[in-house]
Amino acid sequence: MALPSATIGEPSSDWVPLTDQIIIYDPQVRECITIIQRCHRFSKRLEEPLGVKVWGDVGTGKSFIQRCYEQSHRLVDAHGSRLRKNGHKIVPVCRAVVPDMPTRRTFVASLLEGLEDPAYDAERSAWQAEQRLYRKLEETEAKLILLDEMNHLVDKATKNVAPEVADWMKHFHYKCKISIVAFGLPSAEKVFDYEPQLLDRFGNAHYLKPFRWDKINAKKMLAGYLKKLDERQPFAYIGLADPDITFRIWLATRGYRRRIAKLLKGAVEHGVDEYEDAVRRSRPGRRYLIMKDFEIAFDRYIQRCPQDEKDLERPAANPFRNGKLPCESAVVRAA
Repeated sequence: MALPSATIGEPSSDWVPLTDQIIIYDPQVRECITIIQRCHRFSKRLEEPLGVKVWGDVGTGKSFIQRCYEQSHRLVDAHGSRLRKNGHKIVPVCRAVVPDMPTRRTFVASLLEGLEDPAYDAERSAWQAEQRLYRKLEETEAKLILLDEMNHLVDKATKNVAPEVADWMKHFHYKCKISIVAFGLPSAEKVFDYEPQLLDRFGNAHYLKPFRWDKINAKKMLAGYLKKLDERQPFAYIGLADPDITFRIWLATRGYRRRIAKLLKGAVEHGVDEYEDAVRRSRPGRRYLIMKDFEIAFDRYIQRCPQDEKDLERPAANPFRNGKLPCESAVVRAA
């Protein structure tokens, strides 16, 4: 993938959004997408519709996979708008988010919203909403449903499953014959334990995990991922796969894909803002990221984490700040 033309010449604010456009399929993500493709291929072709479960902690890549898969199957016209047939948008892949502790009606409304129905929340009864949903699935020619935040069906306080919605999902899946890929935190497995028929239909879960640092192959996998990331980020090649830099990045992110993306985006942002940094001025072309960029990005975007990442482990000290790095073996044992 060639660098966008915006990277030619001096750094600009246009470089920061470019980091969001970087798509890299590491082995875990590639395996997950292959499983989803198989599920998609047999949608509406089997008496018993297929299902896939994809569980993972916050930041392991679940939303990234959904976004990439939906966009890769989006049908658009010459202007970039969705194709229409008989006046209806064609939505081959419906991407929906389960609302927190949903009712049948709000659950159905989330699916209608995923089908880009402008009146997704208009129906006042669950039955009316369901009839609208079945009609819209036909009109939009949907062949796959990506259902995110399945853990919202499990009450955080009581750990109980929303029984009405779980039961409805079982009947909906069988009636529509459309393959469903369920994404969520590992706690979402309780939904399928509650409904054995769903468990039988969806089978074993596929787990997304952060990059590890406890084995040679795991280190190579992370280094390979960072090398591809380095080749596609807008600044000049900076050696993210260098063993010292790779270890610092793992310390900062603990291998979570979302954190790695945030760290790089923050570094590019600071690199653009502080383009006249003395260290950068000393290099030809000045189109380089330096350690200071990652140091500031860590403070801004990793230490000051959002609420949904508050329970994830993070280092006490900034690994990009001057100072001796901790012993690798001690860090791995502690992790």
